[in-house]
Amino acid sequence: MTYDSIILGAGVSGLTLGYKLEKNNKKILIIEKNSRTGGVINSKREDGFLKEFGPSTSLYKKELKELVEELKIEDRVLYPREVAKNRFLVDKKENGDWTLVKAPHSPISAILWPLLSFKAKLGLFKEPFIKKTEKEDEDVYSFMSRRLGDEVTKKVISSMLSGIWASDIKTLSTRSSLPKFWSFEKNNGSIIKGAIKYRKENPQKRKYYKGLITFKDGIIDLIKTLENNIKKESILLNTEIKEIKIIEENNLELKIKKENKEIKTLKTKSLIITTPSWITAKIISPLSPSLSKSLEDVPYSPLGIIHLGIKKSTLKKPLDAFGFLCPPKKEDVLLGAIFNSSLFLNRAKPNYELLTCMVGGGVNKKGADIEKEENLKKAIFELKKVLNLKEDPKILSTKYLKKAIPNYPINHHNLIKEIKEFNSKHPNIHLLANYQKAIGVPDRIKEVKEFLKNQYFS
Repeated sequence: MTYDSIILGAGVSGLTLGYKLEKNNKKILIIEKNSRTGGVINSKREDGFLKEFGPSTSLYKKELKELVEELKIEDRVLYPREVAKNRFLVDKKENGDWTLVKAPHSPISAILWPLLSFKAKLGLFKEPFIKKTEKEDEDVYSFMSRRLGDEVTKKVISSMLSGIWASDIKTLSTRSSLPKFWSFEKNNGSIIKGAIKYRKENPQKRKYYKGLITFKDGIIDLIKTLENNIKKESILLNTEIKEIKIIEENNLELKIKKENKEIKTLKTKSLIITTPSWITAKIISPLSPSLSKSLEDVPYSPLGIIHLGIKKSTLKKPLDAFGFLCPPKKEDVLLGAIFNSSLFLNRAKPNYELLTCMVGGGVNKKGADIEKEENLKKAIFELKKVLNLKEDPKILSTKYLKKAIPNYPINHHNLIKEIKEFNSKHPNIHLLANYQKAIGVPDRIKEVKEFLKNQYFS
């Protein structure tokens, strides 16, 4: 038997691909190395707390909304409470105090924001008149400092982007990591001018956008629903690829091994690889050593995740907010925290709040390793300083992700070019993963939709 498509990886990309292809009567097989589906998405309800070990929310963009409606799980969608609009940044004072300050949410609020000096605020008015760069790419720190000023970049931008990339923005590509901002400058000469023009030309975009969502039992609801809508025999867990062989122009031969069983040979018309870059590198190495090396070199931010239970009685005031973000520094470990039980119902047991803390990241890579007691203790100490807690919170669980989030370094567009060249040489092998263009759940679904339209349903 020859499959129409074999998909490597059972994360949100792989499962969405499998579901869509099987729904259109394609014979598919999804191969997953681990014992469960979902990839980085993993939600667990234990002792009255719902803990997320990957993303805990998602933007409700058009592609995700359409998939939710197609799967008929609208009743599983949860919208955040009104307090979600409250987001805080940590002001690290020279005397060692850390205080929460409400984050600016618009250009006007940024102008009125108390932590920015008059000079920094004045600089925002100059942005439309700053000359655009002629470079092919520029790191985010340099780009934002040039356009918005060093103070705004350090106090606002670095904190906000640490909540997305957990990276050192001095190493991130603006062209690849913030493509809209890059195009705003390139095409309009200004971020502000470009943003205004974009909003005028795309009013329909706001029709589908309802802010953040999650699901009743966490983001894993989406994964489980996709899995349940795919034939059981179409998903192979605990299975590794041992070899890829091109046997004909339109056919591939794969050797796989499931746990300790003997190696089995499969045939497929196409292979879609959705695995992380370092795994993909090993798979395609015999076909393209140069691309394999480039994929091995894709940087990832390390991240420590700490789930904490805090007694409401120990809080000086309610955690009525989405959470907070810290300006990343080498001497500090805490990047920020999400106030899960303030955002959504049924996240914590009675009389407790559930918090998810993010630790380490690209600026303090060693600090991400919360398996080391000193890092865990430092993270708790810093959290207590931010929230002014007198008692230690209850540590519910911890997880250290050595490679948590792929980063797009300067000239990342050259890797995309390499991948396109590989695909032109091997038209029935496709690389489709978050190390290329976008890391969010709706972005992965959008890329799958565009891929299927171009390759199968054009």
